Amino acid sequence: MSQTIGISGNALAEIRWALARLGYPAQSLEPPFCLDGITVTADPPAHHFVIYGMPRTKKTSNQGVVVQTKSGSQRAVMFPAKDWRDWCKKAPIKFVTERPTRPLTQRFSCRAHYYMTARQHGDAVGYNQGLADFLEVRGIPGIKEVGLLENDRLIVDWDGTRGPWHGPQFIDPVRPRVEVMLTVVPLTL
Repeated sequence: MSQTIGISGNALAEIRWALARLGYPAQSLEPPFCLDGITVTADPPAHHFVIYGMPRTKKTSNQGVVVQTKSGSQRAVMFPAKDWRDWCKKAPIKFVTERPTRPLTQRFSCRAHYYMTARQHGDAVGYNQGLADFLEVRGIPGIKEVGLLENDRLIVDWDGTRGPWHGPQFIDPVRPRVEVMLTVVPLTL
């Protein structure tokens, strides 16, 4: 009976190192490889990071402004909520995995865990839209100020996303934050 397991990052490197010390040739240790009936594959790459500060929705309290056009007429322009704009500018980001060096262009599954105060208002869709836009607008810390994601349309699902609407374990008035895991979704035809 054979079994398949997926291993990523440091665990895969440690297994390769241990097997190399036992005399296995290095070229045979690139995933997928088979060892005593167990097939070891590489998990899709993931980016794990934490955004500190109170998560914000983008469209809860938009600001409308009337502007003068070049032709002299007036038109209304909507700006995202001020709290969301401030969150985008000031929220510290800490990468748990290696920090990317350029905007991400693959398709991703986003798992976000929102930890907020009990007084926060908004729904899951609003927070997910706000986070997706945050990832498109906010730059990569220490690299350059372009979005972490090339386009928020690259997020194809929100599987595993949780927040205070799932229960009190996601209420944290002391350290509000969003813990984000972006996992590459392979393109299947």
